[in-house]
Amino acid sequence: LGDSLIARWNEDHRRYHDERHLEDVLLALNHLGVRGERIEVETLLAAWFHDAVYLGAADGADERDSAALAVASLGALDLDPGLTQRVGDLILATTPGVDVGVAAPPLAHLLDADLSIFASSPARYAEYTAAVREEYAHVADADFAAGRSRILSAYLAQPAIYRTGAASELWEGRARANLEREIRGL
Repeated sequence: LGDSLIARWNEDHRRYHDERHLEDVLLALNHLGVRGERIEVETLLAAWFHDAVYLGAADGADERDSAALAVASLGALDLDPGLTQRVGDLILATTPGVDVGVAAPPLAHLLDADLSIFASSPARYAEYTAAVREEYAHVADADFAAGRSRILSAYLAQPAIYRTGAASELWEGRARANLEREIRGL
């Protein structure tokens, strides 16, 4: 199963949502754990599967298909059905635009780790934005800039980008600076 997942994360069409993103998310979860957050097994499993299916669909199909893959794959391992369902639910909650309200720690940790890239160094952030643009090369520049600005502005409009205290302490300031700089550049 691990080999199959790694192969998915390394599909040729991926530029940002690739194995490096998976590694970043897992490393971010580790950072949160070092800061005292208790990272649940369903969060780790959801991290492995959260973008296992990625075609860049804007309608949530990638998240639905990734969740279905997780549920089917983990179900075949004879794991606790409750755990398997929780993993699928966590993945579905990563769908852009879904209002999850106040997220319990397993989801909050996954969401924070998934957005940890926002707080990367300027050089790594530039690589990230270039890779995202490559994944959406089929979108005209003006449309991409407008859509991306709208998405990033929505994050900045929130009182906090990150849902946990540990993530906020680690990443909030740098993330806001990176997002503001990117919006100006768009």
